[in-house]
Amino acid sequence: MHVLRQAVNKKLHVSFIPIHTLTKLNDSVKMPGICKTYRSDRLLNPSCNARTADCRSQVPWIQRERRHFEFSSGCKQSLNASSEKKNRLLAPSVVAGSLPLPSDDSERSDNLGIASSASSDLAEKSVLSYKESFDKIMKLGVPLMFQNVFGYLLSITCTVAIGRIGAPELAASSLANSIYVVTGLSMVLGLSTAMETFCGQAYGARNYKALGEVLQRALLVCWMACIPVALLWSQSTPLMIAVGQDPAIATMAGRCVLMIAVGQDPAIATMAGRCVLMIAVGQDPAIATMAGRYLAMCIPCVFLSIATDCMKKYLQAQGIVLPGMIATAAATFLAPAFFYVLVHSLGLGLDGAAIAFILCQVTQASGILGYILWHTNHMRGSSEATWGGFSPAAAFSKWGEYLKYGIPAMLMISLEWWIYEIAVLMNGWLPNAAAALSVGGITVTLNTLSYMIPMSLGSAVNTCVSNALGSGNGEAAKRAALMGLLVAVTIEAAMVGGMAVFGKELAGIIATDPAVIDLAARTMPVLCFLMFWDGFNAVLAGVLRGSGQQGIGAMVNGACFMVAIPSSYFLAFQADWSVMSGVPLLGSLEPVARVWMGVSAGAMLQSVVLMSLMSRWDWDDQAKRVVRGIKAGSEKHGGH
Repeated sequence: MHVLRQAVNKKLHVSFIPIHTLTKLNDSVKMPGICKTYRSDRLLNPSCNARTADCRSQVPWIQRERRHFEFSSGCKQSLNASSEKKNRLLAPSVVAGSLPLPSDDSERSDNLGIASSASSDLAEKSVLSYKESFDKIMKLGVPLMFQNVFGYLLSITCTVAIGRIGAPELAASSLANSIYVVTGLSMVLGLSTAMETFCGQAYGARNYKALGEVLQRALLVCWMACIPVALLWSQSTPLMIAVGQDPAIATMAGRCVLMIAVGQDPAIATMAGRCVLMIAVGQDPAIATMAGRYLAMCIPCVFLSIATDCMKKYLQAQGIVLPGMIATAAATFLAPAFFYVLVHSLGLGLDGAAIAFILCQVTQASGILGYILWHTNHMRGSSEATWGGFSPAAAFSKWGEYLKYGIPAMLMISLEWWIYEIAVLMNGWLPNAAAALSVGGITVTLNTLSYMIPMSLGSAVNTCVSNALGSGNGEAAKRAALMGLLVAVTIEAAMVGGMAVFGKELAGIIATDPAVIDLAARTMPVLCFLMFWDGFNAVLAGVLRGSGQQGIGAMVNGACFMVAIPSSYFLAFQADWSVMSGVPLLGSLEPVARVWMGVSAGAMLQSVVLMSLMSRWDWDDQAKRVVRGIKAGSEKHGGH
């Protein structure tokens, strides 16, 4: 702005501005007295007059991107600009008239001085762009973090309420949680994450009605996926008894699945499921009967859970996250009353706990649905309204396209969760199984607690990246991804430091056995290593979902699964520790820590591979790919 204003005042025909200066401006800035809007992806064409829009540059090295100014007089001037030699070449920008080059050194010096001032201004604008990305990520991420915290508290409330019923009920509930995670939540919730790609990109592209259509489609696809899960759970008691579980625990575990099924985010929901083997291993097979009954009672809740998750993602793509947080908080605050009345006052025991879980899920779903109805009515008639009513043509179409992203997303989540389930199982194979399983449970619990923050950050980054790519702004998407990763590294470093200092005290809150606490303290270095890479991967996964690259994520997670599980097994059971004892770091690890070291190695490999792949991305090409996909889909299906 400063350059053009001075150029007009001096009636100069041309000023010299470094290309890198112009290309780093914000997307849109006002230029009083000169033009109405300047777009950062535009430059003046030196061969264009005040009334001509179709013209070409005479400068041979400016060749790649088309750029425009929009002047108040109506002039739209364009040229082709190259991003090569940005810091060495000077691009001529014309205010009016012809193209004479400066005839003397003084004029050139004046123009270069103007350019230097512009460079300083635009460097400041670049910093502001990153600050805007940071602000948007935090605006979304902080409420999501509190939502996850409330969800975790809800899970704790459920566990405490069931634990007061009795030890067999608690064992059955833990067994049920594991079955729920492995056979239901990981797969169905993975399918719903395709919404983050479609809704986020559609909102960025200002294709607002598409969000409502995607919501309808996602609900149908996910509910269809719930049907075989429900059939499996209805027969869970005989299945668990067949594999050696006690009938009583199998029945109770079946009911207890709702502790996770209350619609929690993946990491929170997984915590209780991963801890199952710590309690269930070695129990009398009669517990399987209770677990199976509990699972069967939880069947309605899985449908409510996925509906809640889909509605949250529908709002999140629009930058609306407070309703989800409030609904989860309401369910958390009401949960003690539900459990007290149904479990203790009415004496329904584990059956009452299952009903209480359902009421918690109904509370969340009702709260979010109520907000969506209000928001839909509030936006009625607006061009930005995202709900156009139920459309069978939209709901029952594009299932193949949805599953193209949903199935890889399902594999991403399932493979990651299964690693933890198998690791806990390996803890039970160690010589001192009781202590090892307890430490495994502590490890998973603390890692889950720390994971809530980067998981929220990943969801926020996903929204920012998908919105930016949908609008065709690859540079903004890149900024959001980089800022998210930078924040993740900072937060993870702080949490790892805190865990290293206070890890033993935190383990003492969860466990009471001094031997278990001491063993957990010796496992803390591995937990810190795992925490860092696991949290970093949460943000990388958000970038993948936002850019629609779930296929890459599924392949990388699959490769890491093939590394983590064999590594854990080898380190814990096959390695010759008379030889390995001389290996730095590994040699001093306890057997239970070796299991988690293998998991950590897989997480680190995942981060390294994904970062290597993303560093090669051309974000402008990513944006063009997304825009082409949105346009092609709209044309192919006539807007549905």
